[in-house]
Amino acid sequence: MDKSPVDGLLRTELAEELQRQGFDISSEQLRKYEDYGLFSPEKMENRYRVYGREVVDTIKQVLTMKMIGMSLKRIKDFLNLRKQIIDSPIVLKGHEIPTGKVSYADLVLRLGVVKEDHKADHQQLLDNVTRYLDICNEIDDRIDKADKILEIESRKNFENIQMVTLISQNK
Repeated sequence: MDKSPVDGLLRTELAEELQRQGFDISSEQLRKYEDYGLFSPEKMENRYRVYGREVVDTIKQVLTMKMIGMSLKRIKDFLNLRKQIIDSPIVLKGHEIPTGKVSYADLVLRLGVVKEDHKADHQQLLDNVTRYLDICNEIDDRIDKADKILEIESRKNFENIQMVTLISQNK
């Protein structure tokens, strides 16, 4: 591939690149996800859409969340909440958005002191981050379940290989 995701890719190029990386996606599915509002590529004058690095990263997150069984609505909620948190006027610069299992108290400590004129914004932000963390916890739980399923399937496959090997040795 000549272009890097930084330079931008057309939808068909992106679908092909994602398939090479192991994602099960077509250009039609990318369009469906775009129409649903999960991401917005840059639109060129000729009506082609160009997918830059940030959009490609979002698409990979969407595809990963789909792989662990999350609905498009839940994924959209997650992406919207993350955007609202990032765009919040009171998130302190230089602080990362908490992910994974984080307590409410830790969350308040990470957000820092809030100026009086931002109290309403602060409450909305806390509500959004709490909902965001709920989804992060759901993602963690789904990944844990998927890992356990893969471990069980791997063990079964190994046992089947051992059995086939024993049977072929006894012949």
